[in-house]
Amino acid sequence: MLYQLWMRVLLFFRVIAVEGRDATKTDAMIDRLEREISERDSYIQGIVGTAQDTERDLTQSETEMVTEARKRIEVCEEQLESLNDARERTQKA
Repeated sequence: MLYQLWMRVLLFFRVIAVEGRDATKTDAMIDRLEREISERDSYIQGIVGTAQDTERDLTQSETEMVTEARKRIEVCEEQLESLNDARERTQKA
């Protein structure tokens, strides 16, 4: 997880680059997944923030929404790990 975050930071600041046409597609998918993770995380924070602002627990519906968003984040993180591994292997070749 920390490795993935570090790779995202390096890519964001263009410290490292990926070569080739397929790399561009890989980078585009990585960017999309990272944006989705960020959006889902903001969504979760919004739900939690609303409950916290009114000093109450999450409702059943809110809990389900948070759970579903978290599941999608996990799927995205798994895909990111796979894509980053593939990109790393390509760079070594």
